[in-house]
Amino acid sequence: MLAGAKEISEGGTALVFVANVLPSLLIKLSAPYWFHHVSYGVRILAGSCLFGASFLTVAYFSSCLAQDDSSEEELTKRFIGLELVGVMFGSLACGMGEVSHLI
Repeated sequence: MLAGAKEISEGGTALVFVANVLPSLLIKLSAPYWFHHVSYGVRILAGSCLFGASFLTVAYFSSCLAQDDSSEEELTKRFIGLELVGVMFGSLACGMGEVSHLI
């Protein structure tokens, strides 16, 4: 997601960076408090689903933004915000998978 930051948000690569780092950091910080309640298989399945949701969300809203002919600022911001939600899904999956494999 960081490699495609310019395509996701032309002027706000810092937004993409924060959306990519912060959720993963929160998972890694909170993992010792709740990981023992969730089995390994469930964590890996959740990570896989989050990665799929991440790719689908970013791709779908990128295509919606590319097809949008109107110059409405609000609509553009909404699509970029939803693309950032997709980036966050990928970050959550990455953090969960990384901590699951290290523990």
